Amino acid sequence: MRASTAPEKRSFGVSPTWLAAWEFTRAIALRPHVQAMQRDAGGRLADGNRYSARVPTLPTPPSAPWYIHLAGDDRLFRLLAFDFDASRDLDDDVEAAIEQATTFTKYLTALGISHVLCQSSTRGRLHVWVGLSEGISVDVTRRLADAARANFGTLDHGMLKNAASGGVRPPLSPHRYDGVYSRVLTGDINSLRPERRSTSHGDLIRLIEVLETAAPSIRPEDSRPSGLVDAGYTGTGKLQAWGRAHFATIAGGANPSHTAYLCLLAAAQANWSLSDVAALVDTAPGLEHYRTRDTGQGHRQRRNPRDRQARLERQWARAQQHVSRWSALRPARPTTEGARDLSELDTIVSRIEQLQHRLTVNPGRFSGAHGSPTHRSVLIGLAYLMLRAGKATVASSVRELGDLIGVDRTTTAAALRALQREGFITRHRLHHGTNASEWTLTPVFSTAQQTQLTHHSTNARPPTELFALRTALHADFEEQIDTLRHDLYTRKGIGHLGGRLHALLNRTTRKSLRELSDSLGISEGRTASLLGRLKKHRLIVERNREWLRARKDGRDAVAKHLGIEGTLERRRQMHANEHELWEWWQAECERLSPGAPKRARAVHVTQRELFEPDQSARARAFPKYPRDPDGRANHRMARHDVWAKAMRPGRVQFFYAA
Repeated sequence: MRASTAPEKRSFGVSPTWLAAWEFTRAIALRPHVQAMQRDAGGRLADGNRYSARVPTLPTPPSAPWYIHLAGDDRLFRLLAFDFDASRDLDDDVEAAIEQATTFTKYLTALGISHVLCQSSTRGRLHVWVGLSEGISVDVTRRLADAARANFGTLDHGMLKNAASGGVRPPLSPHRYDGVYSRVLTGDINSLRPERRSTSHGDLIRLIEVLETAAPSIRPEDSRPSGLVDAGYTGTGKLQAWGRAHFATIAGGANPSHTAYLCLLAAAQANWSLSDVAALVDTAPGLEHYRTRDTGQGHRQRRNPRDRQARLERQWARAQQHVSRWSALRPARPTTEGARDLSELDTIVSRIEQLQHRLTVNPGRFSGAHGSPTHRSVLIGLAYLMLRAGKATVASSVRELGDLIGVDRTTTAAALRALQREGFITRHRLHHGTNASEWTLTPVFSTAQQTQLTHHSTNARPPTELFALRTALHADFEEQIDTLRHDLYTRKGIGHLGGRLHALLNRTTRKSLRELSDSLGISEGRTASLLGRLKKHRLIVERNREWLRARKDGRDAVAKHLGIEGTLERRRQMHANEHELWEWWQAECERLSPGAPKRARAVHVTQRELFEPDQSARARAFPKYPRDPDGRANHRMARHDVWAKAMRPGRVQFFYAA
C-alpha cells in the first residue's frame, strides 16, 4: 500500500485519499483515539498548530489533520518515528535532513531493521518509521533518541522521550499547510501493522550501540572520519591531522554534509581563506557535499556552480563564527576520561539534562513577570560551558559569558545575580586577580530553599551512552546560543526578547499569536508589538492571522540598515582589550609586590622583540607599565597602547618569563 505520487489539491474534506489515510491510521493506532486539530465555525483550522481534539478511531474520519501516539495507554512504545526536520534553515537544512535521513536508513538496513521512509511535506521534512514487535520502555527510547540526535543535527527527537503524549502524523496522512499527504519513499508500509512489526528489543540495543559509537565528539580535533580515507590525497597542505583525514574521506563518508563542515572548521582554524577552500571543492574527497546533493532517491546529483558557491559561502561564514567563538573559550575537555571521572561527568550531564527538560516544558519561565529572557540565555550559556569543559564548576567572566550568548556585560552580571538569588546557580568562588568567578548549577531548579549538593553516582552510564548524551545536549545548547547571537538581537536592534520570538518561528510551520505569547510567557499585546517590528523589517510574514519566517534571511541587511552591523564583534574586541589591560596591570602589581620572584627586566612596549628566548608557560612577560614623571601609573597611556595593538606587534603574541 503506497501513497499516490500525483499532486492533489488542498482539501480537508472526506476524499478517497483521506479515507485511505484514516483506514491505515486505524490499523496502526496504539490507542482508541488520535489527536486532531480543530476547526472554528467558519471551517478554519483553529488554535494555531495545536492538536487539541481527541478523536476516537471510529470509521468516520476527522475533518482536520491528526497524529497518532507512539506509545499505548500502557506507556510502552510499539512504533518509532524519527522526524528529520529542516524547518530551522530552509536553505541548507533541507539537504542536510535528506542526507541524514538517508544515512540513518543505511544504519537500519545494515542491521536488518525494517523501516519506512516518508516525505511528510514538500518542505524538507522526512519521517523514518519502525514497527516494534514488543513494547519498549521510555528508558530505551530515550537512550535511542539521544544517540540518534548526537549523530543527526536535524532530528527532532522529543516525541521519542515522551511516552505520555509523544506522537507524529502517520504515513499517508494529510499535512496542514501543503495540502498534500505523507508520501512513502522507500519501505513496505504494511510492516507497521501490528501483525507485521518485527523489530525487537535486541535490535534496538544493537542500533543504539552503533549510533553511540558513531557519535561525533564535541571537539572537532577528536572526531574520526565517517568512512574510508584516501591515503594518497595530499592536497590539503598544512592542516592538523584530523583536518587532513576529513578532507581525504572518500565521498564524504557516511554523512557527507557533516564531513564537509568539519573540513571547513579545520580550514578556518588554520587561517585559510574562502578561495583556498573553493580551490579544493573539485578534488577533495571530503567536500562531496558541495559537489553533489542527495536526491533522497538513492543517488546524488551534481550541483550547478551558483548553488555550490552560495552554499560554500554560507557554510564558511558559519564555520568562521564557530571558530571565533571556540578560540575565546577554554579548551573542551577530551572525551577520553578514565573510569574515575565518569561518575562526575554523569552527574554533570544528568543535572544539565534536567535543566533542559525544565526549559522545554516551561518555555516562558524566564519572561514577563517571571524574569528576563537573558536569564534563560545566561543559564544555557553556563550549562554549555560545563558540558564543553566536562566539569561541574566553570570559571567565566561576565564579559566572556556575555560574548558567548550575545549579551552585554552589565546585563549578564545582573542575570547572574538574579539566578543566584533564585537558586538556579551557585557561585563557587569569587573572582581574584585575573581569575574569573566560578559557577555551578544547583541540582534542583525549583526553589532556592531546596538547593543541595548531589553526590556522584556510583553506577554511572556506560561511556558510549554518556558521551552520546553529552554530545546531544551540547548540540542542542549550541544551536540555541547560535540562534540568538546576532547584531540584530542587541539593544539597539529588536532586543533579546525579539530575538527569542524570531527564533520561535520557522519557514514551514505557522504559529498563532496565542502560541507565541504562551511560549514567551508575555501578554498577547506585547507579543503583537514585537511581531509588528519584525514584520516592519520584512523578517516575518503573516498568513491567515498566523506567522512564519520570511523565506529570505534578511537579518544582516536589517542590521546594516539600522547601523548596528558588527556590534557583537566590536564588543568582543573591546572586552579582549579590557582583559589584556587588566592582565597587564595585575602583572605590574605582582612585579612590585614584596617577595615577588625575580623576573627578566621589563622593556618599553616599543622595544620588545618578536620572540624572546628561553620562555616558560608559567607566566606571561609584559613590557613596562606606562608611568608619569612622578612615578604614578599612567592608565590612560596603557589603555592607548593596548587599543593600538602595541602589545602585540604584527600578530597575537604571548611572551613568558622563566
